[in-house]
Amino acid sequence: MREEVFHQPDEALMWKALADNALNIAGVILQLAWREGLTRAEIHKLEWTQVDYENRRLRLPDRDVPLEDGAAPYLRQWRALFGARQPVYAAVSLKTGKRIAEQYISRVAREALDGVGLNDVRLVDLRHDFVRRMLEKYDWTYAIRVSGLSVTTYRNAFTGERKRGLPAVPDRPSAESAGELLWRVMEENQSSPAGVALWLWQQANMPLREIAGLTWDQIDLEKGRVTTEGGDFLLTKEFIQILAAEKARRGAADDPHVLLTPRSRKPMDKSRLSTLIRDLLLRNGLDGAADGLRYADRARGEKERILRQARAAGSITRREVETMLGVKANVAYSRLAELVESGDLVLSGRDYIPAEIAAPQEQDIV
Repeated sequence: MREEVFHQPDEALMWKALADNALNIAGVILQLAWREGLTRAEIHKLEWTQVDYENRRLRLPDRDVPLEDGAAPYLRQWRALFGARQPVYAAVSLKTGKRIAEQYISRVAREALDGVGLNDVRLVDLRHDFVRRMLEKYDWTYAIRVSGLSVTTYRNAFTGERKRGLPAVPDRPSAESAGELLWRVMEENQSSPAGVALWLWQQANMPLREIAGLTWDQIDLEKGRVTTEGGDFLLTKEFIQILAAEKARRGAADDPHVLLTPRSRKPMDKSRLSTLIRDLLLRNGLDGAADGLRYADRARGEKERILRQARAAGSITRREVETMLGVKANVAYSRLAELVESGDLVLSGRDYIPAEIAAPQEQDIV
């Protein structure tokens, strides 16, 4: 793969660009791209409700980004310019108060950068420079976490940077350190949808489909129990506290699902949830856990399909599973063996029979 060429902006000229564009839309864009590392899409979508002045953070859907020194006062001053006509979004026209088009963000940034002689620097270079500064000041795990980059993207985009002495991402953590890292990630992200989902996946062994569909009436916080299709599971005291804190944040009019999208406050679908969890794991170097999550969820889905077909037809064979799932014989056999071990299917000759059908037959024989 050909390495993309990035142009590092001159720091003095960047500060000049910010000074020349004090309290206008160009200044806001440069602040968010260069000082906070936001993408063009994130700048376009940023709402004022996501700016946490008290804790000095930008609360994005997939991560928190600390506000750099001076960024918080700048954003306060920019918002104050609108007086009573408070806009929802940060990237808005000062004249109309309306959100500017996403493609216009690049054009505004281009004009501001050209104005100070940074003709080769693009909007993406500003974000790249933010990551580089985080790498120099902290480490790769921090840089990936606050930038939202995946480990794969970091490895591809920062090959040249690593050659210049910036930290490289380890190929994979050891099994022991991976386990410790996973718990740290879960604890640090316990208030996010991805973090709560990780706890449910780890503690109750729930598939993503069930996690996405989980509602509060399935959870008994007093007894520390969650009721799922696979049965009831006891939760640790720590996770009970996490769920209690999440429930306390809900309003009376909120949807009853446990996991809601940060902005629209609607139930989170399985696909979006899977993406959020995988990105969270990959950003923290947990490639193996991300692969394990994907494998486990695919295996669960395949077993559900097998069981539904077996119940509908009365039985199923290994060859029928191969055809239905489009898998090889060893995979079909593995799924069937797991269903037999779990007690959902009973092997009779070459047929796999649902346990609820096979049980009376076995009792008659006895």
